[in-house]
Amino acid sequence: MTSARNLTWVLETEVFADRHEALRTAAIAAGEDVVAWDDIWWSNGAWPRLSDRQVVFHGSLGNADRVRSSLPWKSGAFCNTDAFRCSNWYPQLPEGVLNQRHAFTTVQRLCEDPVGHFETLECTDSIFVRPNSALKPFSGRLLKRDAVTPQKLDHGFYYDDLQLPIVLAPPQDVQQEWRLVVVEGVAITGSAYDAESRSGQDNTVPAEVRLFAEEVATSIDVGDGIYVMDICRVDGGLRVLELNPFSGADLYVCDRHRIVDALGQILGQHSSA
Repeated sequence: MTSARNLTWVLETEVFADRHEALRTAAIAAGEDVVAWDDIWWSNGAWPRLSDRQVVFHGSLGNADRVRSSLPWKSGAFCNTDAFRCSNWYPQLPEGVLNQRHAFTTVQRLCEDPVGHFETLECTDSIFVRPNSALKPFSGRLLKRDAVTPQKLDHGFYYDDLQLPIVLAPPQDVQQEWRLVVVEGVAITGSAYDAESRSGQDNTVPAEVRLFAEEVATSIDVGDGIYVMDICRVDGGLRVLELNPFSGADLYVCDRHRIVDALGQILGQHSSA
């Protein structure tokens, strides 16, 4: 199988805890080039042209989305934003998603009628709220019944539109969480992580979790050859917590060498087709 050694990684180093040291090291070890992202390129237009190379961006979700839509790099960013909306992939997994009982609404409608939304989902004290968009203008959180306001959902800080689409669900008791990197339907590496501290724990993923992720991958279409899937364990078994675009996802302690090798393989196939 042909490997894409004409591949350049563009890394936004300040976004993640290890400043991309592990990913940069793996890319260089594979004979691939690494370029440091610079936000000034948006204003001066001086981004590297790299017209003869495959390019993979990894950094913030906002830049990943913009790279994909605005720059002419081949491949560029794996960030098919619309496909990663909860309203797109939840219906594809009616029994596999964590939030099997959920409602789609907006910040404004929730804040205008919190009681109605709590009653619809049979929530008593708290309700889980997250953005519908994978770009995450605010982080998912629990809101108390008597504390539902736009400000509690970061309105006016990260976004201004009260019509922002959101997802509501009853609170869940999540026992364990793993992030897996899925490449063309195969879970190539993964990492247990702690959601509260947003830190990776180890990259030993149980076989049942990998198999579940690959079964899920056969049932969904997010339009990207590589993405990340968060799996959690609850009393009812394994569930999909969320899906995220690869180019804006924290990789925790996933094996960077496997990621680099897998992307080199699939991009090499595409460039030689």
